[in-house]
Amino acid sequence: MFRLATVSLRPEVPEDRDFLVDLYLSTRDDEAGFRDLPPAERTRWLVQQYEWQTLSYRQTYPHAWFTIVMVEGRPAGRLYVARMTDCLRVMDISLLPEFRGHGIGTQLLKNVQAEGQRTQVPVRLEAVIGDPVQGFYQRLGFRIIRTSAMRHTMEWTPPRPPGS
Repeated sequence: MFRLATVSLRPEVPEDRDFLVDLYLSTRDDEAGFRDLPPAERTRWLVQQYEWQTLSYRQTYPHAWFTIVMVEGRPAGRLYVARMTDCLRVMDISLLPEFRGHGIGTQLLKNVQAEGQRTQVPVRLEAVIGDPVQGFYQRLGFRIIRTSAMRHTMEWTPPRPPGS
């Protein structure tokens, strides 16, 4: 297990692109619709999806925090958070497979929740319907507030300070 004290964030830089592509592939490579394609074609499609997602994030949330998760000095994932007028929106939280299941994601989301508590705004994120990560989010206090054809919007609401 990784010691949680060694987890940090740093701003994403253009030189992170190869790492970010590898990270994206590690989260999508076994998705239905791609797993049966020849490896080179699957990679080409997924890299294109990564490019579209990156462009969409940058255009939709130009002032978001685009950060690289570092564990023991190594890039381990990404955390993208946008400060909206009415919430903190976790746009993406992803870890390489070898860093999953060690409490790192919990620590990252609890830090975002602490910021939501400090600023008294809810934290929102989306989960694909049926994705097991939904249970992880629910254990951290997120609840479903809206459902679309493919996704649940989930929200964690900070407790009110005493006397408010």
